[in-house]
Amino acid sequence: MIFSRKKKGFTVIELIIVVALTVVVLGIVWQMFGVTNKIISDVTIKSDLQREGQSIQEKLSNIGMQATEVKELVYADDASGSIKKIKINSYDKDGNNRDIEVNLNGEILTIDGQSVSSHVKSINVNPEIIREDDLNNVSYIDFTIFLGEKKNYNSEIIENQIKVRTVFRNKHS
Repeated sequence: MIFSRKKKGFTVIELIIVVALTVVVLGIVWQMFGVTNKIISDVTIKSDLQREGQSIQEKLSNIGMQATEVKELVYADDASGSIKKIKINSYDKDGNNRDIEVNLNGEILTIDGQSVSSHVKSINVNPEIIREDDLNNVSYIDFTIFLGEKKNYNSEIIENQIKVRTVFRNKHS
């Protein structure tokens, strides 16, 4: 009598099939994980830019509510029409009349000496209303501020644009 003994274990073919299926499944999961990380990164950057934009809007609106006039307007050296400095005469919290400066140095925006954002690409104002020779008659300013930050995984820039109309409530006629 010949006994055939059944061997327990895997064949090489079965092992190759299992490894191949595992590699395919892990590849799909890894790709989904990478796409999800990119989406989360983009959303985080957009959220940060919106938060900075909201902070800038609030500060400029508060200045405008107490402002009396534009004292100085300095345009950037390029032909884009963006500004790098604006000086607004305004009242502070204590009711004292003083000048408040809005400066853009590179990408760092400072308002009254405090850094507000480090992602500002440019600040534009309404050129049809603000003329260098007629700053005293300005009763409001329309700011258009462009914020931008590079993505974490490539060199593309995510941009956010905010518009703020600052009306001078203490304007003397």
